[in-house]
Amino acid sequence: MYLKLPEKRVAERVRAMARLRLQQPLWHLLLRSGFSLLLHGLGSKRRLLSDFAHSALTDGAVVVINGWLPSVTAHKVLLAAASAITGRALPKTTSGAELLSSVQQDAEEWPSRHLYLVVHNIEGP
Repeated sequence: MYLKLPEKRVAERVRAMARLRLQQPLWHLLLRSGFSLLLHGLGSKRRLLSDFAHSALTDGAVVVINGWLPSVTAHKVLLAAASAITGRALPKTTSGAELLSSVQQDAEEWPSRHLYLVVHNIEGP
């Protein structure tokens, strides 16, 4: 059985999301300048970050990490990043040295692009 809880302060949440969406060009500028972004507080930012990634982060590769999943490891994050950079799927058994080698081979094409990591919930293992 599915129970839907009543949403509180809907209008206030809609206004807050609209204000945050207006800040997205600044977020992109900050990311391009080498800074990171951290969104925190009550409520999910998942939809906001997904919209931002699809609409603004078009000048590079985007890797989305669901950090709450117990199966997420540093190696899997590096593997996903290397796959995004090289444009091809790399085997899960690829070592760190092999990942670095694959990325270095594609370095000629990469300098004009960016790699964006969108991490949802960094509280996971």
